[in-house]
Amino acid sequence: MKLSVIAAALSAAALVSTAAEAATVIDFNEFAAASTKFHGTSLSSQGFSVTAPSGAGLVSWGRTASNNGDPGGATLMNWNGGVVTIARLDGGLFSLDSLDFGDVYNVGSPETVSFSFFDGVRTTVRDVVLDRAKGMETVSLGMDSLQSFSFRLVHGTAAIQFDNLTVGEPVMSAVPEPATWAMMIIGFAAVGTAARTRRRNQLAFG
Repeated sequence: MKLSVIAAALSAAALVSTAAEAATVIDFNEFAAASTKFHGTSLSSQGFSVTAPSGAGLVSWGRTASNNGDPGGATLMNWNGGVVTIARLDGGLFSLDSLDFGDVYNVGSPETVSFSFFDGVRTTVRDVVLDRAKGMETVSLGMDSLQSFSFRLVHGTAAIQFDNLTVGEPVMSAVPEPATWAMMIIGFAAVGTAARTRRRNQLAFG
């Protein structure tokens, strides 16, 4: 009885945790247009902000342009180079699984991207060298509990295409979600009730 109750409570908590950590892919396709489109220095998509330095700012190729790394959809570019910063609009923490990159003209030129990850206290940096293949390349990042992150080119052309930002809720959290707390409390209460009932039965038949 006790083991089955514990297992049920843990399974319920795991389901809640899994649901909370489900990944979201931000593909920027709402910005797709028939021709090249300029979006200014900032925009938002699915609860996240994307900002770029002053100047031409963020740009997307037309849906059918040969330069578009996501034919029929949209990628974004920081047209004048510089740092692109991405964060949640509500300022909350998030996990970062991966991001797709391609050179600006989609011809397969080599690029090196420098990342900075900020968790609210510390900044972690990482450089990624992209392949020379035409099209988008998925860069797996596996970062958790970020407040924001940024990237820039340190070698290659001024601009770079990026797409398919895969994010989610923080996996590691100092404070469990309220629903997880509720499931844990229910589980412990059920275990306590089962233990008391078992003791009473033992005394009754002892």
